[in-house]
Amino acid sequence: MTVAFAAVITMALLALVTVTLQLDDEARLRDAHADLQRYDLDLRNTISVGSSGLQLGAFEQAVQQASPPRWGVLSAGTILAAGPDQSALPGDSELARIARGTTVDGGPRTFSADDIRGRPVLWTVSAVLPDPGHDPPPGSVVMIGEPVPRAAAHARLQGALYAAVALLVALAAGLGHLIAGWAMRPAVRGLDQQEQFLTEAAHELRTPLATLRLIADDPDGDSRGVRMRRQIERLERLTESLLLRARLDTGGLELERTPLRFDQLVEHVSDEVVGQRAQVLTEPTVIDGDPTVLELAVRNLVENAVRHGDGRPQIHLAEGELRVVDHGPGIRPRNRRAMLQPGISGAKGTGRGLALVLWAVRAHGGELELTATEGGGLTVIVRLPPAASRSSSTPHRPSTTVKA
Repeated sequence: MTVAFAAVITMALLALVTVTLQLDDEARLRDAHADLQRYDLDLRNTISVGSSGLQLGAFEQAVQQASPPRWGVLSAGTILAAGPDQSALPGDSELARIARGTTVDGGPRTFSADDIRGRPVLWTVSAVLPDPGHDPPPGSVVMIGEPVPRAAAHARLQGALYAAVALLVALAAGLGHLIAGWAMRPAVRGLDQQEQFLTEAAHELRTPLATLRLIADDPDGDSRGVRMRRQIERLERLTESLLLRARLDTGGLELERTPLRFDQLVEHVSDEVVGQRAQVLTEPTVIDGDPTVLELAVRNLVENAVRHGDGRPQIHLAEGELRVVDHGPGIRPRNRRAMLQPGISGAKGTGRGLALVLWAVRAHGGELELTATEGGGLTVIVRLPPAASRSSSTPHRPSTTVKA
């Protein structure tokens, strides 16, 4: 894409340079042509033809008065006169060609030809006119020349324009590359997110599918149906979770807020994920939130605590503050901010859990904090604002027992 952009810019700039140089060339030669034609009219008619050939007396006087930059008279293949000297004229082969190609009927003609020293010169050549009763010898011509005007300036202009083209193409290519990279960044990010989502889906679905295979191969058929239903329900939750995360990545997720008992949601998720191994202590807490999103966030917190801790997390909810405590290796303070980024994981996993929890908490106007557990481990603190109305249709007393 960048190469194509640079190629188009190059062609456009080269076309512009070509037109500019052509216009400059025409402008600098236009005045020179007018001067040469004036010299030709003044000098050509001063040459007379006699019985012995060309008579140049009047011509030489006119040359002294007009002072053309360069001039020459040819006759029968011989240079009769030249100024300021013969080195100002083209080479012999070029002079012979000029003499052969110039006729009375053709009139004056203008062209460019280098002198003997290789310097470009603009010439006007016309045939010597016959006098009554006397024709000029063959190849009798008058040449008036002027060095190509502003040739050095034209060459500098040409070099400057081509250098400017190279610089502009380089700048355009660099800028085009940056713009293309900036424009493609969302697409690349989307592809990375899609790849991460597929990796996560494969990772998350592998465990319940393997469990279903073991159940299907189990010869004990009495409990098979119950166990399979549990795994199917787990698959349904995983599918809903993965779809929710995909919608989060693409920005297509909108919260559906409703008053809910956050303490009941925490107890339900904790019971499903870790059962009786967790220590759960909650107080009645009503918030305005999206149940699906909050359930997924709490599930990620509890699963992380089980996966990275000792398998017996402590889950406390009081005064709108949820604490999920584990006694695993923990996270170093300098690494905690990085752990909240998608794709960063402290162990085996997809690195989505804490990033999704952070998004869910912020979407509900809350705060997320990572601190060290006393004695080793990680404590994740979630603070959510209370609901506008604390009323609840279902009374609930603070839990007085600790699940163990």
